[in-house]
Amino acid sequence: MFLSIFSFSRSNFWASMKKTSTSAATPSMAFTASFNLFKVGSSLKCAFGDEIQNNDKKLEKIGRDNVQKLKGSPLAAKTIGAVLRSNLNEKHWRNVLERERWWSPKNQNNDIMPALSLSYQHLDSHLKPCFSFCSLFPQDHEFNKEDLIYMWMAVGLVPRYGDGKKRPEDIGSEFFDELVNKSFLEKSTFRYYVMHDLLHDLATFVSKEECFRYTGHNFADIPYTVRHLSIHVSDLSEFDNFSGLGQLRTLILRFDEDHPNSLHVINGIIKKLKKLRILHLSGNYLYEFPHDVSDLLHLRYLHTCFSHKTFPSRISNLYLLQKMNFSTLGCGFHDIHEFNVGNLISLRNLRFYLNGRLKLVGVGRLTSLQDIGTNFYVGESGCKISELKDLIELTDLSISDIGYVGSIKEASEANLSNKENLQRLRLSWNDCNSEGKDTEFEEELLDQFKPHFHLNTLSIKNHRGRRPPVWMKTPSDFQLVDLRLSYCKWEYLPVLEELPFLKFLGLSNMDALKKVCHNCSGASQAGKFPSLEKLYLEDIPELEEWLLRGELSIWMPNLRNLTVEKCPKLNCLPPLPLSLERLNLFEVGLVALPEIWHDRNKSQSSSSLVELSIYHCSKLASLSGGMFEYPEYFTALRWLNIRNCKELMHLPQGGFSKFVTLYALTIDSCPLVQGHMVLPEYFCLLHLRCSQCIR
Repeated sequence: MFLSIFSFSRSNFWASMKKTSTSAATPSMAFTASFNLFKVGSSLKCAFGDEIQNNDKKLEKIGRDNVQKLKGSPLAAKTIGAVLRSNLNEKHWRNVLERERWWSPKNQNNDIMPALSLSYQHLDSHLKPCFSFCSLFPQDHEFNKEDLIYMWMAVGLVPRYGDGKKRPEDIGSEFFDELVNKSFLEKSTFRYYVMHDLLHDLATFVSKEECFRYTGHNFADIPYTVRHLSIHVSDLSEFDNFSGLGQLRTLILRFDEDHPNSLHVINGIIKKLKKLRILHLSGNYLYEFPHDVSDLLHLRYLHTCFSHKTFPSRISNLYLLQKMNFSTLGCGFHDIHEFNVGNLISLRNLRFYLNGRLKLVGVGRLTSLQDIGTNFYVGESGCKISELKDLIELTDLSISDIGYVGSIKEASEANLSNKENLQRLRLSWNDCNSEGKDTEFEEELLDQFKPHFHLNTLSIKNHRGRRPPVWMKTPSDFQLVDLRLSYCKWEYLPVLEELPFLKFLGLSNMDALKKVCHNCSGASQAGKFPSLEKLYLEDIPELEEWLLRGELSIWMPNLRNLTVEKCPKLNCLPPLPLSLERLNLFEVGLVALPEIWHDRNKSQSSSSLVELSIYHCSKLASLSGGMFEYPEYFTALRWLNIRNCKELMHLPQGGFSKFVTLYALTIDSCPLVQGHMVLPEYFCLLHLRCSQCIR
């Protein structure tokens, strides 16, 4: 197979494909593989649809005639393809693919660096320095998008205000996404991105006069032209006489071993770098905050990690500071720290990582602040809620200990409804700080925290009122995508099914909730919960009913995952949509399985259910009927797990003969089960377990 030649890609996709065969690739296979990759990268896959235009045929021919220059590399195919995708014009394609400067028939070593270099040359001018800056980090480094953008901003690679409407963070995000789209960065995990080793080599080469990564040996190797320096060494002893780099704008310093003079050496380095814009310090043996940081008046980005309880008190004169990451390993869980940030008037992003509680003094003056990055505590050990009034640029906010707010008027001063950039909001009461206050006061208090309708994510925890806030009576006014309610004393829910963009809904520890009822009258064309993908109910001990009332044509059309856990009194579930892929029922009081939703306006189609788990449902007596009344609909079911259902007697009618796609079937600790476990005549069952089922 040709897949064995792809040795350059670092993505899991290609890694898994390489394992499919070890046989040698034929030239024709390699050609086909390269061209298919090339088509994906250059949008030819989209261009060659059912209606192929003459220009598309010309482009395809140009691609076929030149695909061998990619040396069979998926990385080269993706990056060159991205260059071509920017202009589906014959002249542009010939200019790129047929120029002699990036390829040569004499190249016998399958070297793809010329192709990658060409991709770099075609980057827009604003992206080249952003790409080059990434060379400061080692190979396999996982880039955090937010941190990298703030570094770009700190050294002037991102315009301050674009067209006057865009935030610099948004412009930087566009730059980052462009590098991803052009395959210079690729997604690694949920929050992180990586750069291919060969692209990292390219970034190191093109930035060698300005960016340098030092790992020891000879300090004299660092070019005097360097403006951005990354140092990773075991100890700092060789930097006792640090000199000659006074023009540095970036210093990333990491040391791994303890040294008695570490703090002295770091302060000595900082004294000679008055023009620094970025200072990133990390090491397990930094026991105090370097006090000379306070003299770096041009500093825009500061990241420090040290093992001491005291907070720096001398950085309040860093008026240009935009981003601060701050962590300390020496704090106890109950420690309360006071940190005066009132003079850091340019601060846009604040991140604190510590065990104790942080009181931010003067935070109300930081009108450019986008993200506080720690809980905003209210009360004597925290701040006044009115400090939030003028912070209208906030995008992320967590307010804790709301029970310490003394009056309704004081709560209204948070001014949340005017924060149109706010995307994530978390509101939390603690058990102790609501004692002595009646539920009506708590309800009116929450009424004052109405967010702007642009809000994306909302979490409410420990609210002691009996009802939802009044601003939730018309949820269709909001653009919520993620909603989480926990430990609230609400006796009923708002009409959450009307939220048009809601994708995740989590309800947990709602002790007073007894019934969930969805009124289907007057339903819109989109139906109820039109966008919901994940629904999670946990530990709602008094919940007895979950009902639909009225006629409804569309119900949860996009639901993929449903988990109901520790709801011992819940005896019925509403019908399940065909879109559902995973259903988990743990300690639920069901006596029968729920039904499958039938759209009366459409013919019945197959269910998407892949996995069904039923654990500790002590009242469930039968698997016959309900959703399994028509087992032939379950053409995707792979995993079926039934455990500790002590009253279960009846299996699906006809056993499991019609579940032909099952991979794994488990029935465990169900002592009353009767009947025969009939399996399909043709099946792909890989795991079968039936234990402690007496009958």
